[in-house]
This record gives sequence, C-alpha cells and structure tokens, in this order.
Amino acid sequence: MKQRLRSIALGGALAFACSTALIGPPTVAQGQTATPTPQPELEISRVFQTDQNGDGRMDLTTIESNFAGGADRIQVFDGGEDMATSEDWATATDFENDTWVFDVGGNNRAELIIQFARVDETRVEARMFDDDDGDGMVAYHVNALGQPVITETRFPRLTVSTWSTWTRGDGGLSYNLRFAQDGLFPGEENSQELVNAMRRDGRVDAETIFADEDGDGTPEYMLNRLLAPSPESSGLHRMGVQYNSGRVHPRENAAAILWPLLGRGAADRAGSYFDSAPTIEVDWTRGRIVDAGLIGYPVEQGFHINALTYLLPDVRTVPNFENMMAYYDLDGDHDHRPELFIRHRYYEAGDRHGENVVPAANEIRYTWTDHNPNGLIWDYKLGLAGRHLITDTVKIGGFDIGIVPYERLPRWVAERTWDMATFVAREGPGYASSEGIYEWAPIEEKSYNELIQMDPRAAEQSRAAGPYLRGSISIPPAGKFSGMRPGFRGEYAFEFGIRPLLYLSPVDRRLHLQKSTGGVWQVNQSSAVRYADTNQDGWLDSWTYVEADGEGQITETRELHVLSGFLVYGDSGQLVLRKAAVKPSVYEAVVPTTGDEARALKGAVDALGKQPAAGDLRQMQQQFEGEEQRISGVQMGEFRALSGGGFRFVLDVQAQTGSEGPQLLDLRGVRPGRYVVASGTDGVFSLDPLTEASFALDFWGESEAGRMLTADASGLVRISVTNLGLHDAPNLTVRLERVSSDGVSTMLGDFKTDVLAGEPFQMAIPWQPVRSGPWTIRLWAEDATGKTVASETQEVQVRRRSVLAGPIATQLPSTETLFQLSIPLFFLAVGFGVVVALLLRSSETRRRET
Repeated sequence: MKQRLRSIALGGALAFACSTALIGPPTVAQGQTATPTPQPELEISRVFQTDQNGDGRMDLTTIESNFAGGADRIQVFDGGEDMATSEDWATATDFENDTWVFDVGGNNRAELIIQFARVDETRVEARMFDDDDGDGMVAYHVNALGQPVITETRFPRLTVSTWSTWTRGDGGLSYNLRFAQDGLFPGEENSQELVNAMRRDGRVDAETIFADEDGDGTPEYMLNRLLAPSPESSGLHRMGVQYNSGRVHPRENAAAILWPLLGRGAADRAGSYFDSAPTIEVDWTRGRIVDAGLIGYPVEQGFHINALTYLLPDVRTVPNFENMMAYYDLDGDHDHRPELFIRHRYYEAGDRHGENVVPAANEIRYTWTDHNPNGLIWDYKLGLAGRHLITDTVKIGGFDIGIVPYERLPRWVAERTWDMATFVAREGPGYASSEGIYEWAPIEEKSYNELIQMDPRAAEQSRAAGPYLRGSISIPPAGKFSGMRPGFRGEYAFEFGIRPLLYLSPVDRRLHLQKSTGGVWQVNQSSAVRYADTNQDGWLDSWTYVEADGEGQITETRELHVLSGFLVYGDSGQLVLRKAAVKPSVYEAVVPTTGDEARALKGAVDALGKQPAAGDLRQMQQQFEGEEQRISGVQMGEFRALSGGGFRFVLDVQAQTGSEGPQLLDLRGVRPGRYVVASGTDGVFSLDPLTEASFALDFWGESEAGRMLTADASGLVRISVTNLGLHDAPNLTVRLERVSSDGVSTMLGDFKTDVLAGEPFQMAIPWQPVRSGPWTIRLWAEDATGKTVASETQEVQVRRRSVLAGPIATQLPSTETLFQLSIPLFFLAVGFGVVVALLLRSSETRRRET
C-alpha cells in the first residue's frame, strides 16, 4: 500500500514506481522513511572551545547535546580562520566554512560529517558524508593542522546548496535550495534498477530543486529529477513536481539540529507537503542519511507530478504515469483538507509503459466530498478513460512541461467526452485516503494479485480494459466490475461517449452516472443491490437486492423495475404492480468543478429527503401514487425490457394465489405453472405458458453488394439464430465452420451471445472464398454445458469471377481452372508467335525482291 508519495523526498522519488499495489483498505497517507528515528527535543548541556594547532586562536568548538537521544557530541572545526571565542554555539560557529562532525554517544566515532563551504559570492553549500562501507560510521582523522580529513569516501552522499546565504533577510530559511544526491538512500536499495543506476562515484545521480522565486518565504514548487542514465524499459521514477498553488508558508523546523535543514520532527509527518520546511533525516544508529526533502501528504491546494520520463532542459517533456495529482480547496475553508482530488494517468501513443492508445490514453480518478470534517474520507468518484492529447505547456523552473494547467484541469475533464466511465459512491463509513477512492478504475488494476485469488475471471477481464480502449478487442471487460468493496456502490459504462453527467433518480433518491449500463452496491459481506438499464436508454431502471448465507447461497431476492408506466416489484412470495409515470431523473449536472457546483449538487441530493434503505425496494415503489395490484403466491424472475417498448418477465404461479386491487394482470383460472407475462407500450398485460427454448438456424452467403458469393471477392455469410420458445437462452455459443470441396475446414465464427425469445440474433461474418464451386457451411449452437442444441448444414455455390460486368459478361475461370489451362495456353501462345514471325519474314523477303 502506498502510505506516502515518496517523490516528495529526493530519495523516495526515485524509488517510487507505477507498480505500487493497493492491498486491503487504504489509510491516510503519512510520512515514512526507511528507518525513522524518534527525534528528542534538542538540549545543549555544554559548549567549550580548544586551540587545535597551538596558534593561540580557538579553532574547535565542542557542543555536548542529546541530538540522537543520549550524551552526544558535535565537534565544529574552523575552516575559515574566523572562529569567534564564545560559549554560545551560534556565535562561535557558522555554516559557511566549518566542518561539523556528529558523534553519537561521544565515543569518538562520526556518524555524519558536514563540510560547509562558500563556493563564491552567490552560493554556499553543505557537503554531507555518511557511512559508505556498512560499518555505521564515517571514517576520518584529524591532521597536524587540526583539520578533519575524511577517509571513508571522497564523495558526499548529499550536497545542499543555496543562493548567497542559508537565511533570508528576515532570518527565516531560504527556500531557494538544491539537493544533489550521489548514490542511494536506505529504502531505495531494494530496487536493483536503482542500484544499477545510482552509484556513489562523484557524479550527481539525482537532484531536487526548491524555489521561492519572489523571495517572500513561501516556496512556489519543488522539482526533482533523476540524472543517472537508466534503461528506457525500467519503470523508474525519473521526474516529479510538487506545486504550492495554495501559497502555504512552511513552518520552520522545530526539530532542527542547529542547522535548520538537519533533523525531522514527528509533527511534520502529519501535515501536508509545504506545511513544513524541507528537512534531512538521518538514521543515527546506522550512520546513514535516509531521506531529504519535503514530507507530509497531500496538500489542500496544489498538485504534484510523478513520471517515468526524464525531465530535460530545452525540451518539452510530457510526463507519463501520473501526469498530475491535483488537490482543490473547493470550500475555501483552509482546513488543510481538500474537497476535490483529480489523478490524471497519461501515456501518449508509442510509450512502452502505456496502453498504446492513439493518440494518447487518459485515465482520470475524479474524487470529491460533500464535506470533510473527519479527515480525507471521500463521498464520490468518477473513473474516466479516453484518448485526449495534452497540447498545453506549462513552464516550471525553466522546464517546459506538457500538462493540463492546474487551474483548468477540473473544467478540462468536465468538458470532454470519454470512452469508458465508472462511478463510485460511499454508502458506509468508507476509509481515509490521500488519493481519493481507489475502487473501479476503468483501466488500471492496483489489486490484481488479490483479485485473481477472489475472482480469476474478473482478474482476467481487468487486464482486458486497456486493449478494449485501444480497440484491439470488442468485448467490454464487464467482469472487472462484478464485485465491490462493502459499503460502496458502483456503476459502469463502456460505450460512454459523453461528458461525465450525473443525475438523481427519484426512485432510490441517489446520485447515479448517466448512461451506466449496470452496477452493484455491496451493502455488506452477505447482501448487495445490483442495478441495470434494461431498455438501454441511459437511465437505470432496475434494482435487485440479494442476500446470501455463509456458503454463498442466495437466501432472499427482491426486485424493482421501473418501465413503461409501471413499477414492478417482486419477492419470494408476491408480485406488486403499480401503475405510475416516473421520470428517470429529477436533477442532472456535470461533475462538479467548483465549490458552488458541488454545493448545488449536494443541495439537490438533500432536497430529496431521506434515502430508502438498500433492500427496501417496496418502499421505493410506494413513493409514487397510482393504481396497485398485489398478487400473492407467485414469484417473478427473468425480467427484461422488450426492444419495441414495454417489458416481460417469467412468473411462477403457485397453487394458492390471491389478488388485491385492480386486475391489471388477470390470473383468474390460471393453473399453477410457469408463464411469460408481457406488457407492451399500451400497458396491457398478456400471459402465455412458458415454453422451453428451441432454435431455428439459417444462413446464406452474399457479396458485399448483395449478390451471390464470388471467388476471390469480399463477401459475407449472414447468420440468423431464432429462439422459437418463450424461454430466453443466455450464454449460447454460436459457431460457423466452412469446409472446402477437398475437405479442409476453417472456423469462420465462434462467439457467445444471448438469444432472446422473439428477438432473432443476426450477424454478418466476412468471408472471401479463394475458389469457385461448392463449399459446405455448418452452423451450430451450444448451451452453457457444451451440448449442441441446434445445427444446420448447407452447400453454398461460389460462382466464378466475371471478366466484364453486365449482360454480355463472360465468366473468368477459377484459380484452379486457370492453372489447369496455363500449359496448353502457353504452347498455343508460342505457336501463334512463331506463325506471326514466319509471315512477317516472308513479307519482308518479297518486299526486298521487288
């Protein structure tokens, strides 16, 4: 589980990769380091000075303190011959030319050494040396001049630099900083790709830049880059940006170990990035720098980028993976908690890490909340997938970066049409998350390994979402959305093609996604509500509540369907028909992009009043006035809309039935058994005994122009499967096979389909015969068990191809005939050529004689 976005610190940014998985309920992302060390409140017990080289001037200041939790010692060696004589450490030392040796426990071992240096009038830097060989200390000695000489390594692990001085004019820390990293921090070492790319060799492997461009003490952004070369195929994090759009002024480092950047407090981890100053954390037990940069996560107003792309100067860089993770303070309440979060996962065509969608693949996680009083618990999420190319360019730190501008991103999402969409609503306590609601991403699957254990079919279809968007497969991956985390409700739409529109249903008084084809509300581990748009008009009209026992066996089912002027309710013992006209929606809106839009949407939901409980479908029906017939001793099933309007269902009539109210459906004198009940657009019900499915198969071949199949020409085989019974046949497998005159068979079609009663299934399958003459075509259907339930075999005559069109057209021999005639035609042509040559020669001879 991703606890904190590691890119907010230099080392973590490089370790973070897109394969991070969500396992179990996510939690609020908190700061983390490889080996966090509790930071005590710093106490200085004594400061004293010595003259190391005997020149009469103090050149070593020793500070006894508890910086690592014990009787620790810091020795500061003068490097500029300017050390003042003082018992005040701040007066005696500086951060420009002194060397600081940090000795945990005062045992003459160095766990960290910092060499401060003024490079020139415009820049100072701190070169930080930590353990390199794994013995937990930094090897050094003091030479005859009284100066420390580091023998552990020639190369600092981290070099921090700033303009002119470490502080601003008002005494606060300067936020114009560059962190240059050479080699790995602990925690990054578990990535072999990083081990190969980042070695401690004197070359900068990665850099992080903080910028306060106007010098007002509020940094505008932090930018990090991987500089070490790495294979293009590796999934390394190569660039990141954190942007302080909310202009948060960081608090200074209360846990600083004298130098403002060294040390990290526990309070910083609980905030947002930019809440606190950048810090450097050291594991004093190992003598290693473990983290450097900003901590805290996320931010109330701002964004960050995490990409696998190198960020290069003078080149427009389009970040892949998380092109932007954007947070918005919709309420304007400045409570450190955003009300809107947008994650834009983006890959352009040809990106080896992406979906290879032309021209680009977008996946949006658009999550918002009505209010946020108890932490980052979100109410709604839209998952969107599309193919929109980013054309904007934003300049950050002198780099040209291809992103949708942060201020425009919500409207950019709302104004575009999308190819796939999911909608998730919190119906229970939910969970806290710094990155919105994870469930039901259209393409990405964070919990694939967990999913494959629970539902292999859903896991398989989760991998098919990308190819479906790309167009390489035509069957939607509906199985990916067959289950939901308890306490959440989800809906999906594959052929979406519209802007992200939401609506309020007056039936369940809840927010839904327009054009969703189905969905599920997982109430708890044992009960769920499933949704459907049975007539495919873009509005949900079917609610089915099911309960199951501990073995997964269904123990109770309730249904409510709202179609064609009726609300039809059924459970295990009754059918209730209520005649009422119900609008599919009482409020519609595009996904909220501003605080006003979010408040308007919430107001519309609240105006509908108390929402019915998940399983109380009968109450949902009773909300609407109208004639009602209650029939007992029956059970409804297999409800569906009719293509021409109206609906039908199967009714199981038991021995004892009763009816109250108007006789909308007349069952008087009907014997026990199973029947098909249908209601057309006129609202009149019919009742017919249910007959089992039986099938009539038919097929014929024709050219694309509608004539008989012709050899070597594009043609079609049209098939028709008709269900002669009244019982629907779901999951029928239909297969079409061709056999040539020499017995070679080839499968032309193999697919699954539902063959509904009264609605023939028809399909045209392309076929280009390679020869004329007779072909045998076999069409058959199999049920879910693999049993053949119908078959048909015909001989199809394929004619030879015409040389000319029209009534005087002659017939071109088939390929086989042409081959058989090729030899005599060849000799005939040769003979004709010889005769012509002899005649010409004879004519030339006579001319010359004349």
